[in-house]
Amino acid sequence: FSAVAISLAGDAYALSGPEGAGGWLSLWFVPLLLSWLFAVLTAYVFALRALARALAASPAGLFRGQVQAARNEPRTWRVASYVLLAIYISATLFWLPSPQLGFLFLLAVVVLWGLLEGIIKGLRRGAKALENSGFADRKFARRLALANLHRPDSPLRATLLSLGTALTLVVACTLMVTTLLRALETTIPAESPALILYEVFPDQMEPLTSGLESLDPSSRTELLPLVRARMAAINEEPIADALADDPRARREAMGDEYKLTYLAGNPEGLELVKGNWWSNPAPEGEPAYMAMEDREANALGLTVGDRIEFTAQDQPIVVEIRAIYRQKGLQTRFWFEGVLQQGALDGLISLYVGAVYQSDPAAKESQQWLAGNIPNVITLRTADWLETAGALLNKAAAGLAAVASVSLLASLLVLSSVVSVSRRRQLYEANLLHCLGARHQAIRNSMLLETGLLTFLATVFATALGSLIALPVADLALKLPAGDLWWIGALVAGVVSALALLGGLLPTLRAMRLNPAVLLRDG
Repeated sequence: FSAVAISLAGDAYALSGPEGAGGWLSLWFVPLLLSWLFAVLTAYVFALRALARALAASPAGLFRGQVQAARNEPRTWRVASYVLLAIYISATLFWLPSPQLGFLFLLAVVVLWGLLEGIIKGLRRGAKALENSGFADRKFARRLALANLHRPDSPLRATLLSLGTALTLVVACTLMVTTLLRALETTIPAESPALILYEVFPDQMEPLTSGLESLDPSSRTELLPLVRARMAAINEEPIADALADDPRARREAMGDEYKLTYLAGNPEGLELVKGNWWSNPAPEGEPAYMAMEDREANALGLTVGDRIEFTAQDQPIVVEIRAIYRQKGLQTRFWFEGVLQQGALDGLISLYVGAVYQSDPAAKESQQWLAGNIPNVITLRTADWLETAGALLNKAAAGLAAVASVSLLASLLVLSSVVSVSRRRQLYEANLLHCLGARHQAIRNSMLLETGLLTFLATVFATALGSLIALPVADLALKLPAGDLWWIGALVAGVVSALALLGGLLPTLRAMRLNPAVLLRDG
């Protein structure tokens, strides 16, 4: 599987394996060997004690038809299961990239297992209480379906442990892929620039603008000043004193270089979070107004009304925060930390950055003209990075889809074994109930209702846990909102769980058309 994932996304992430026999071993043999090792360890860790109880069953009881495992396994088998568990944990900590990552992985498994056990017990108690509350009075199908959820051999546990956990990963991957693809489409403005310009000197502004207009008369160029400064004080206190209680924020504030500019035409599409923009220029002898990026303001605990002193080219710049703004994710090109009043940076501007609005064919010609006439200007064509971003996201989506598909396939194999084991029991019990007077239609309704309840529970469980995994990652790591996309995860989980469970139920419903006497004799 790792080889398939690398073949899908390896070029984008520079993960292509080495050539020759060594590359073949590292790409195919080692992952297969590790997969086999962990599969064997997992099987024995979970099955060894149950196998020991089965082998310790009384032979006399087996001859009398009492097929029942022993209550407790022999001590040597119990010790062997503990040793295998220790080997499994050690192998996980050794082969993962870092022991911390391995510990967090094992902790997540333990927490998830405990959460699943608690949910299963709660659902069983809820089904039993609902059955006894009068909800199923005079409704045979409803009572039978609720009873099937809380009885000792209920399929609820197997469904949530196999299908529910796999659907959790499917929902998480679906939300991540949908969030990335939506970000690529929605963060591109209706009128996106064709070229992004960096490192433009002040004396090059006029020839650059006129040269681009000569190539394309409809061309429009917006240039913004770029001044790099360092923070010196907050509310007239030195950084070391103002952030004395937060060493991490103090180190970042003292070590960071803040990119300051004017608002100009707002080509970044900055969105206000607090405060308001202004229209008047910076007054002389008074602090200039500044809008600060929300990430920086939150990290330093700053808000509207606070005063900051920057140092640029050994000159102080005193500003007052009048607004907090938010960057627009993928649309951001320059990532300014501060936007000041017009005139506040005069005398300190040595570089400009900008955006050029024109057609894509004209942008290619403009790039060639700039390379020949103003070679120090760095250009980036929007179509290029959109194509690269799209290809990267497609490969990431393919990788996530492969992970989710393999997990889902494995869970369906486990679920199919559970269904095949319980199918004969279901047929026997259904026809026994029919012989006792229950109609086949009522029995079918109870099975359909039970399957519907299992589908609903698996969908709710997977949607809740998958969203709990994906939404914080999207918000904290990618800085992309995804809370309004939960319904897509719920839709995917509902469709997949319904198809999986109904696919296992349909053969049982078809088999109920046979002669009950034949089925009972065969049983």
